[in-house]
Amino acid sequence: MLAFNSAIAGIIVNVTCCCQAIYQLTSDGNDKLCSFRGFLLHAAAGLLYQTLCVQALHRLFVVVCATRRYLRSTKVIAFITIIQWLLSITFGIPALVIGRIVYQSGSRICQASLNDLIIFLYLAMFIYFCPLTIIALIYIRIVHFTKQNSFTTNIQHSPADQHRQRRELRFIRRLLII
Repeated sequence: MLAFNSAIAGIIVNVTCCCQAIYQLTSDGNDKLCSFRGFLLHAAAGLLYQTLCVQALHRLFVVVCATRRYLRSTKVIAFITIIQWLLSITFGIPALVIGRIVYQSGSRICQASLNDLIIFLYLAMFIYFCPLTIIALIYIRIVHFTKQNSFTTNIQHSPADQHRQRRELRFIRRLLII
């Protein structure tokens, strides 16, 4: 389900960018739907980063909260995914409603102006900084948890526990490579 969510987000980002590029090439781009295309561009970028955030949350649930199986259930992940989609659709609405997504003649694209500091920081917080900060904190917690719990092996563990620990260590190695 998480891979499907990421794939759909990737498709939406690519379709939005392609539509924006087509309008850039075929017309001046400054039409009635210009600000709406800019809104979709910002929303799609936020959607992609928030999708990565949901994947990090799932990994946190699998590794750190392994005893709480309900957190890994399809219902919880579906609920988090729905919240993620609602957030990514709605965070750009204030910029669209107050008319801060405008046509940039230099780049021939509709987006929030870099000169409009308030709306630029608002969108940057929701699109990039919040999701990336959450992702970084989650992975720091996962690495810390795994490092703390993987080397306390003075007692005998069941084969299932040993298998889970080996799987977590493989995951951490792959995570640190990325």
